[in-house]
Amino acid sequence: MAYDAVISKISVADNATLKVMYLGDSENDNHAFRKAGVSIGVNSDKRLNPNLDCKYIVKFDKLAGLLEKLHNDDFVFHSI
Repeated sequence: MAYDAVISKISVADNATLKVMYLGDSENDNHAFRKAGVSIGVNSDKRLNPNLDCKYIVKFDKLAGLLEKLHNDDFVFHSI
């Protein structure tokens, strides 16, 4: 519901969701993962193995580097 509420506030075109990046770390995020243009699961605890319905996975210790790279690339996402 939160994803839909945010999208309703920022959508200016029908394809706006294609430009949304969603990061999450639990199965509760799966609904939003399926809606986002880029879905990234965050592996925040190696003891946990949630079933995340996302396209990409990043380990928590690499998350800051990913976000810094996104910032430096004007938030244009490129899969590595």
